Amino acid sequence: MHFRPKKHNFFLTFILIVQFFITNALPALAFFGGPSIPSASSVMSDIEKRYHLNSAALQNQGEIMNVSQNKSTVPDVSLFFSPSDPKEGERITAKAFPTFFSNTEKDLYYTWFLRRDGCDIGSNKLSSCDTNNDGIVTIEDWKVTATKILIRNGYDPSDNEPINSDTDNDGYKAHFGGNNQTGTKKDYCYVNDPSSGTNYELADGYTKPIFYDASWSCNFGRSPVCMVDNYTLADTNLNINTSSSSSPDTGGSASSSATGPIVQTDFTGYVLAGVPACLSDNNHYYSVVCSVGNPYCVQDSYLNSSNPIPVGAAIPLATCRAVTATNGQSSPITSKCKHLFPNAPGGYSSGDSSFPLAEERFWGTNPSDPSTADNGNKDEANATGLGQSSFIWNYQRGDKVGVAVEGNSMIPTKHDNNSFMIMWAFSNKKCSPSFTRELSGSYNELIRNYLVEIPALNMDLNDCIPNSLVDPTAGGQATKLTLSLSATPENPVNDSTFSNSRDGINPKGGEILSVQASVDNADKNLINTLFEWKVFLGEDIGDFENGRAIDITSDLRDQKLLGNIKGSGLDSITLEMNIKKVNSNTIDIENYGYLQFKVTAIESFGEYRRRKGNSDIIVKFSNTGGSVIFAHRATPDGVKVRVDNENIICDDYRMGQICPVIKNEIIGLRASTGAGINLNHRWTINGVPLLCTARVADACAKGGSGDIDSESQGEINFFPVTGNPGDTYTVTVTANGVMPVTGRESRTDRTVSLTRTFIVVEPSVTLKSTDESTVWRKFLGQYKDIIGTSNSSGQATCPNGLCDDLSESIYQTYAGSTASFYADFVPDFLGKTATLAFTVDGVDSPATSWLSSSLTPQEQQTTPFTINKLAGEVYDIRVKAEIAQDESLRKALMTIWGISPFTSPEIHFASSVQLEVNEALTTEGPLSGPRKYYAMVASYIPSSVLFTFRIFLSAILVLFVLHFVNRILEDRRLTSFVKEVADREKE
Repeated sequence: MHFRPKKHNFFLTFILIVQFFITNALPALAFFGGPSIPSASSVMSDIEKRYHLNSAALQNQGEIMNVSQNKSTVPDVSLFFSPSDPKEGERITAKAFPTFFSNTEKDLYYTWFLRRDGCDIGSNKLSSCDTNNDGIVTIEDWKVTATKILIRNGYDPSDNEPINSDTDNDGYKAHFGGNNQTGTKKDYCYVNDPSSGTNYELADGYTKPIFYDASWSCNFGRSPVCMVDNYTLADTNLNINTSSSSSPDTGGSASSSATGPIVQTDFTGYVLAGVPACLSDNNHYYSVVCSVGNPYCVQDSYLNSSNPIPVGAAIPLATCRAVTATNGQSSPITSKCKHLFPNAPGGYSSGDSSFPLAEERFWGTNPSDPSTADNGNKDEANATGLGQSSFIWNYQRGDKVGVAVEGNSMIPTKHDNNSFMIMWAFSNKKCSPSFTRELSGSYNELIRNYLVEIPALNMDLNDCIPNSLVDPTAGGQATKLTLSLSATPENPVNDSTFSNSRDGINPKGGEILSVQASVDNADKNLINTLFEWKVFLGEDIGDFENGRAIDITSDLRDQKLLGNIKGSGLDSITLEMNIKKVNSNTIDIENYGYLQFKVTAIESFGEYRRRKGNSDIIVKFSNTGGSVIFAHRATPDGVKVRVDNENIICDDYRMGQICPVIKNEIIGLRASTGAGINLNHRWTINGVPLLCTARVADACAKGGSGDIDSESQGEINFFPVTGNPGDTYTVTVTANGVMPVTGRESRTDRTVSLTRTFIVVEPSVTLKSTDESTVWRKFLGQYKDIIGTSNSSGQATCPNGLCDDLSESIYQTYAGSTASFYADFVPDFLGKTATLAFTVDGVDSPATSWLSSSLTPQEQQTTPFTINKLAGEVYDIRVKAEIAQDESLRKALMTIWGISPFTSPEIHFASSVQLEVNEALTTEGPLSGPRKYYAMVASYIPSSVLFTFRIFLSAILVLFVLHFVNRILEDRRLTSFVKEVADREKE
């Protein structure tokens, strides 16, 4: 039997192959032994074996093809915002990224909609929300709000004179499916149902297939039926004769003959397959349609027969005529393609190629400029959103935005033309036929003599817009903050044996450990990001996984080693590595330990929305146990150098502090890692290996002398200072007591890593008083102590939080006292080698015992001199210093490191102070209260003013004396005159 396929060409191909093998194999089989009819299953089995086809795989592919039409890739759009956490009034950009459209980005239509806070559908805020002035807040107002911003692009019509004519010819004709769809094809618009995968055509009309009770063109006594051909197999004889003539190739002729039985197929009539239908298209043209077979008019007497119907009893059925409709409606199919563009009130439509003055005024565009937005589009093209994949506006709290993108999809329609489905992609991906109250259905269309069912739906796509709004503070953002931590230095040194005194035996020698958090996707200024830190301690790195590590955050804060651990923008913390035993000595950090820093960051976006992230880092530290790198000025030792304890420098500096040195010095290093412990050392300087050889020092030679290097690096090393002021040298020594026999680390192994930093400085000297009870720094005022300065004993140095501001270059004393000054050097070790020259008012004042290393700086001073100037006068005291490098050290620089002696000449530098002489009465001990205030005011009055004031007082005094003398003389003259008058009267 021959069957017409219903749907898939895939299965048609295999059926044809089966038929080919059966119809062509039967004669051959008959020729060789009589009739043998292979079954369809055997034929398919042979095909599978020959072509390596698996029946299960074929079945799986068939099942996939049956539902493939519901798995088409439909257009989509994603929104991204920059910045992702906008502030009130900040410019924000929404960028749309459409996918699976056949159009380019510039040919798509982007309908943007912006809903301000409180402008929900039906809101009573008409003054601010009813942007199209129709008396009600609808979705159209959201579109208008966004489009006015987009179409103007910063243009303000109120800043320009009104224009009463439209001459810019800025109209634009929009096409369904995008700007590149020129209208040469018929438009079919579709919407996808994400739940079922069905693509519904936006249409109105028939909701089910329309069949008709019909009047058929069959004569009386005949009925309309659908039938297929029927065949039978029959035996016959084969008689084949073949012959050929001679040819150049064969040089002769050949012939053959064969006879035998064969099986052939005979057509025996028709078999009933169904009943035809009378179908009408949109133009009411009626056609006879059979689902299987072809339509015929058959004599009624054959309808109930089980035998094939002969050819003479069947007449082809060609036409029918409808009488009444059944199972549906008879209205015509109407396309419901409709753009989502916003329109100006008054019956205007965006994209109709006309953009008159009334529309220009409504949108606020410039009637004399065809592209008000200056983006290359005409004004009406911008009203349709042509190519506008970005939308920029000033963010207001509560704003929500969305976009609908119209374009031509990559999915072909079922219609018999070159059309593809025109579709819309919505932000938020929440557009579904379930949003409309219209019921989905379908209509049938006769396409190439096949009855094709097309799903249809009458839906307004505007119903998808409320569900397509996106909050810019949430859309496109990561749900978690991404943090990473870094620690500097990588292997810090802890000193658990420190004392609070800088002059103590065990000064604070731990390094400063800094931990920095980086947030990849947070606000750039971190103002709205809250950080909270915790610190954990473990003996081994595995303690942080098995729960043995302990939280020492509170302990560190109690020891004043850790500052703030919680705060906005607190993206880094510093820890002084002077950790003692914590938590009742439950953690053994005698040699080394591990610190875990954990941070949690919370970023707020307002309206109770926040993002959170966390991270951690584990840092291994070495515990010095009093270990330290001592720094020395190298001592010449022939052509080599050595370390002497007398030349130690920076002995009062903490390990974490920087030791100042000057250029062309040779610095000796000695690692003190514990008495009686033989450790292996590895030295580096600025990350580069620092090697001490027998050429440098005997301490680095085999056996302590000679020119053969020692077997390993020891605790002594040297480096020359060749950098310029501001350059730094970071020296690190790692020492361990791991024995080469076992090669494994244990808690008894001694492992120490020490670091010390040096900075190159310009040498300087400052003059200071040897006795500040008689010569003191000038009092300038007071300032508020905001950091709580304390001395080495922990006592506050500024009572009541007020610190005295004292001058560094002006000193004061009183007449008749004795003054002396000493030179304070940076670096301080220069005081032992510098040559000094003091002058007082230009007169030399020899220093006392400057080169005596047994004297303190206060004892190495100027010759004391008596203050014999009057109050108000000033002394000028100066010091000049000269430093000359030892010739042996210059030779060592040249011999060992190749540094030319010409780079280390003598260095000259100087300093000066002024010494003001005050009246003895104004300096009677420390002042307080009003007297201190008046003294402070007086200290600011220039000496010239005081001199003028004294002259003024002297003049007043002279006038007073003259007046007093004059009065005495007048009294005498008056007395004499009275006496003279009395004498005359007596006479």
